[in-house]
Amino acid sequence: MKLITPYGVNDLVNLQCRPIPSFQKDNAHLDIYRERVQRKGWAQRWPLLTISDL
Repeated sequence: MKLITPYGVNDLVNLQCRPIPSFQKDNAHLDIYRERVQRKGWAQRWPLLTISDL
């Protein structure tokens, strides 16, 4: 397995989900992030995952 982690592995090993830096800049991008998290059901699939939108 090969991991490509341009922002590090801390979020991965700590079960944290948050938008990438370019999506943190405005509400339009945050809305896309929130919709994707909801649509994919990440909170239900991984109950220990911490989801934040900063």
